[in-house]
Amino acid sequence: MANTYSRMYVQIVFSTLNRNPLLHKNYRNEVFKYISGIVNKMGMKSMAVNGVEDHVHIFCGFNPTIRVSDCVRDIKRFL
Repeated sequence: MANTYSRMYVQIVFSTLNRNPLLHKNYRNEVFKYISGIVNKMGMKSMAVNGVEDHVHIFCGFNPTIRVSDCVRDIKRFL
């Protein structure tokens, strides 16, 4: 094959410390936008970022050259 393309989709779930309800509605969307920006700057495609008071779901198109563990580490580092 002359060209090979791949795309991997990954769902990452983050929980707040001790599942405390820390993500209040009044600023939750801003946190989701911030996380989406981090994912996009890492060269991945942020498909959906959402969640509730005690956890966040990140669904993204993953770059196969980046390890999942490195991605999770970098997202957590910026939060």
